[in-house]
Amino acid sequence: MHSYDPIDSTLSRLHSRTLLTCDPVSATVGVAAVSGGLQYIGANNHRQLLKGTENQKEIARQEQIDSNNVRANAAYLAQVTSETVKQDQEHQSDAERTNDNTKRLTAASSTADVAAAEGNVAGNNLDSIKSDYQMQTDIANGRLATNQQWVDYAHTRNDIGFGVTLQDRESAIQPYQKQVFAPADPFGAIFRTAGAGLQASNNSPSSPSPVASGGGGGNPFSATIPSDAFIG
Repeated sequence: MHSYDPIDSTLSRLHSRTLLTCDPVSATVGVAAVSGGLQYIGANNHRQLLKGTENQKEIARQEQIDSNNVRANAAYLAQVTSETVKQDQEHQSDAERTNDNTKRLTAASSTADVAAAEGNVAGNNLDSIKSDYQMQTDIANGRLATNQQWVDYAHTRNDIGFGVTLQDRESAIQPYQKQVFAPADPFGAIFRTAGAGLQASNNSPSSPSPVASGGGGGNPFSATIPSDAFIG
């Protein structure tokens, strides 16, 4: 079962009308209409070709975006992972140094107790010495904690910077904006070409004017009635 095509139907009617009439103007219009139909077909095929090219460009750009995003995310994860490992190592180092300070405090306090016992030293003097050891240890451990806080802040800022870089890389390639092509005008091409052919025929010295021959005001398909057809 064939689908109805308005272009083919119009061309067939014009072709049939042209074959059935001997009017040269009608013949000119019919041929011009067929030419206009062919122009429409060519214009429509060209539009489809352009649309296909735009679709291919869109697909290629999207593949480029996907590939870029994969690389950008891989680089971001590698940077964040490296930063996290470095921070964990620093925390581990600080914990070990804090533990060493605590061990040295315990050892110093034990040594002070032994020395005080051997020298018969007790009371405020021993407490003062042990308090001094404790204060020095607290200061050392406090410095470690404060320094690590600043280092942690730097790591956080680095992570933020990595995220900004990721966003910049992902937005560096934008989706392709396809051009929009207006559909070909099926009847416009036919009527423009037919009109041009009719105008050329009317301007030709060898073709009688439809108006002069009683052709209904320039309509090539209207019937021409002889002036002597009426009796009276």
